[in-house]
Amino acid sequence: MRKPVLSQTTLVFLIVVACVLGCRRDEVRAVVSGKVTFRDEPVTEGVVIFSNAAKGIHLTASLDDQGCYEVMSAEGAGLPPGEYHVAVSPPIFDPPVGASPGSTKIPTFPNIPQKYRDQKTSGLSLTVTEEARTFDIDMKPDSQKQCHCLPKGRRAGRSPNHARRLIGAGRRFPSRTGQGIGKREDGHRHD
Repeated sequence: MRKPVLSQTTLVFLIVVACVLGCRRDEVRAVVSGKVTFRDEPVTEGVVIFSNAAKGIHLTASLDDQGCYEVMSAEGAGLPPGEYHVAVSPPIFDPPVGASPGSTKIPTFPNIPQKYRDQKTSGLSLTVTEEARTFDIDMKPDSQKQCHCLPKGRRAGRSPNHARRLIGAGRRFPSRTGQGIGKREDGHRHD
């Protein structure tokens, strides 16, 4: 009795199909999750952005009502190993259909300071390995420099509009070129 023999072409085809389907190695991904807070309060609206320009990876993770996120993509949960720059962005504002321009107030999201909205200024980065990772983000208010020294030519308590107010009140003041000293109507020197 003769046994059926597969042709060489059929055998090669089956081996190629088996390698494509079974031998394909999926990229390793590490689960990345965390919580975003501002002044110890959860940030409940927005997205966390993870970018690795060298690998061409740019993924976002939405924040839930407790400020928590988990990175998900079509390939599954997590991020491939590598170095990532991170930013926190407010949600995209979509005005109501039919609203006239300027009639809808655009939310400002003060709980996401401006510096954290850009990966270049956020100061946030993450190294992902093959292990699951928790990456909590505790945002601080934008620091405004509290300098008590004034630039040359400025006086304490004087705003840049001070000269305009003096003009409106009929007072004279030094010229912009620094030539001459003016005298206010009340007799005091203004230099």
